[in-house]
Amino acid sequence: SLTVVDVETTGKYPSRDRITELSVLCASPDGEIIAQQTDLINPQLKMQPFIVSFTGITQAMVDAAAPAADVLPS
Repeated sequence: SLTVVDVETTGKYPSRDRITELSVLCASPDGEIIAQQTDLINPQLKMQPFIVSFTGITQAMVDAAAPAADVLPS
């Protein structure tokens, strides 16, 4: 099987930017999608206009999402 992970963030600097979306897709060897999940994550930061236009993830979307501590495994 194959697992693909896609992460969207508030920017490109790990020391100051945070995750805004995490998507995981699992596929069988023949390409059949076995499972998929996408979660928005509240970065508890203001979204910059460039990131909003680049990702399509708005401030309102992340404001309504749970924080990383509630979404990501510990």
